[in-house]
Amino acid sequence: MEMSPSNNKMKPFNTLLRKELGLLFRDGRTLAFMIGIPVVLFILLGYALSTDLRNIRVGIIAPERDAVITRIASGFEATDYFEFTGYLDRPDMADQLMRQGKIDAVLMFDTGFDRNLITGEGSPINVIVDAVNPVKTSSVTMYVMGAVQSILSASMPEGQAQSGIVSTNIHMLFNPQLKGHDNFIPGLIAILAMLTCVLMSAPVVVQWIAEKKKEPSILQSVTPSGILIAKTTPYFLLSCINLVILFLLAFILFGLPMTGNVIALIVISLLYVIVALSIGLMISALANNQIVALLIAGLILIVPTIMLSGMIFPVECMPDTLLWISRIIPSSWYIFALRKVMLQGLSFGNIYPEITALVVMAILTYTIAIVKFKSRIKCIRVQ
Repeated sequence: MEMSPSNNKMKPFNTLLRKELGLLFRDGRTLAFMIGIPVVLFILLGYALSTDLRNIRVGIIAPERDAVITRIASGFEATDYFEFTGYLDRPDMADQLMRQGKIDAVLMFDTGFDRNLITGEGSPINVIVDAVNPVKTSSVTMYVMGAVQSILSASMPEGQAQSGIVSTNIHMLFNPQLKGHDNFIPGLIAILAMLTCVLMSAPVVVQWIAEKKKEPSILQSVTPSGILIAKTTPYFLLSCINLVILFLLAFILFGLPMTGNVIALIVISLLYVIVALSIGLMISALANNQIVALLIAGLILIVPTIMLSGMIFPVECMPDTLLWISRIIPSSWYIFALRKVMLQGLSFGNIYPEITALVVMAILTYTIAIVKFKSRIKCIRVQ
């Protein structure tokens, strides 16, 4: 039976379609990547977008630990929303602990708080809050005062806690005007630096392998480590220039404060650039081609970095699993360090956890990159 002209035209198309579908389903890695990555990102970002705070660290300063204050402390201990860190001896300890990142809010009570509460003479509560992150600060203040009012309502005769006897004075540290820029700009600098560094260094290995025939002598005369360093040094210099420009724009256009040690800022920034470039090299060494390298850099690294680094949403809002994931994201450590140095006025002694974390990440990612690069060079020599 003779085929119609329309069937003849469709035959090449059907053949090509079957071929492409077969290639797609035979390539398990590509299939898993295209289906699995959106699912993983959906789960991660769905949890990251939560604004519910957990484990708000609260301390109390009270000359007299009367029954009402003790009941308030017990109330904080009885819920997952708060973590009662204990009683503080002096008001200056609140500033010290907040600079160290060990506490979020402190309640200060006057002498005879319970007696004044009962007699109606007035019982002010001074609330000291770490205001580095305005989004978190507003939630912390609301949660703390809501918990105090709830505990007082349950402790006092009906209606007495709401009679206006208890007054509240809020004291914001480090960002008293709750400027969003002061919290957001350090995170934006970190994300842009990571983006540019990774995207510049991610194609390095795959490009070099593709061009190896043009430079055959280099394969014999330069070590693998020397090749990677030579390829990334221009990107390191360019990244440093980009960082300087970003910081100058932050100071000039947005009035970002710089209250800490400038040397500490320089050191942590240079270390962060090294980590970001090393991550790009690791991705490049693991990827089969430039397109895969850029996809990994863009989808797997950049998107979670934006959402899980604490740039937009406080990491305290996330479940424990995502909280641990955020700890392996270099940008989260760099953002913490920037806020400590620039907003809280801290120096090297207070950012050693961030420095240590970035050093470990730099060594780990570069080691993976150089080991994988050496194995690929051996394959090239065999060929």
